Amino acid sequence: LDMPAHGVMPDTYTFNTLINIFGLSGNSTQAEVLFASMVVRGVKPDTKTYNVMMTVFASIGDLERVLKYYCQIGKAGLHPDAVSYRILLQVLCERKMAREAEDVIEGVLNSGSFVHEQSLPIVMKMYVDLGLLDEATAFFERHCRGNGVSSKNFSAIMDAFAEKGLWEEAEHIFCSERGVENEKKVRCVAGKWFL
Repeated sequence: LDMPAHGVMPDTYTFNTLINIFGLSGNSTQAEVLFASMVVRGVKPDTKTYNVMMTVFASIGDLERVLKYYCQIGKAGLHPDAVSYRILLQVLCERKMAREAEDVIEGVLNSGSFVHEQSLPIVMKMYVDLGLLDEATAFFERHCRGNGVSSKNFSAIMDAFAEKGLWEEAEHIFCSERGVENEKKVRCVAGKWFL
C-alpha cells in the first residue's frame, strides 16, 4: 500500500510475490483479490502469475479453479510452461483422471516439450492405482526408459508398483536402462529402495 505513495508502482513480480504469500498462508480469497487488483491496475499477469494462482488452488484441492487459471493462460495470449503442466498433471493424477491427464501430456508433447521428470512418478502411480498396467508400461517406455531419470524419481516409480505388491513390474523398472547420466546402483532393503 505504501509503494504508490512513494512513487513506486507495484509490478507483475510484486503481485506474484504477494499472491504467493497469501496463497501459502491459506488465504486463497485474498490471493484472488490481489489477482483482480493486479488486472484493475493495468499490471499484466504473466505465466508465472497464473502458475501461482494454480498452485494456490491446487494446494486446497480446488480443481475447478486450477483449470480456470490454466485456461486463462491461453486467453491472455501466453503459453503454459513446464510448471503449468506439472501443477495440472499433479491435480489430475491425484484425482485419478487418466483421460484428462493424457490430454495434458499430449498437449505437452505437441508443444515440442516433454513431460517434466517430477511428473513421471505421479503419472505412473495414477496408472498403477487404477490398474492400468499396460498404460503404465507404455508411459514408462516412452517417457522414462533411458532418459536420465533421477534416482529419486526412479525409486518413486518402483514404489508405485511395490506398494500394490506388483514385484515383477517393480523389478522390471529396477532392471531397465536408466540413461548414461544416472547409472547408479539401486537396491531394495525391507521394502525401501536405496542408492
